[in-house]
Amino acid sequence: MSSASRQVAVDLPPNPAGELVLLDSAASPAVARPTETMPGILSAGSLPHRLLKDRETLLHWVQWLGCIGLAVGLLHLLATRFAGEQALLYNFLAVTTALSILVVYRATGVFRCYRSRLACVLRLSQSWILVLALLFGVVTLTQTFGEYSLLLLSTWAALALVGQI
Repeated sequence: MSSASRQVAVDLPPNPAGELVLLDSAASPAVARPTETMPGILSAGSLPHRLLKDRETLLHWVQWLGCIGLAVGLLHLLATRFAGEQALLYNFLAVTTALSILVVYRATGVFRCYRSRLACVLRLSQSWILVLALLFGVVTLTQTFGEYSLLLLSTWAALALVGQI
């Protein structure tokens, strides 16, 4: 098979007929000419790119819920066990943690890491540290830093990271 007769499908804006256009690979991209169309096949450009890009599986959502549930549940457990009367104060921190995990983990792509296990663990660790930094910022802005137990929070942060890994 010569290189002049080889055909390549490319991602073009959808044409009105909804057909996939095949281009000659020998033609330069600037002067590419359609050689053949295949009726009935939608081009990749006609489908929403977001749908193709963010294909989230059930495992993806289980990981999300697992991380949020572990972090929030562990904080609630430690707060009720060791904080006593101030356990209600930690509910604000738990809600802030859940929202921070949603935002940060999605932005950093924690559950879309398909490289080595070490790279995925490092990405998760970096994201968790970013979540803790956001929590520290929120607690500092609300001026409630002195009301939380530093020992309880550091124990929670370490156990939640190990649990997520």
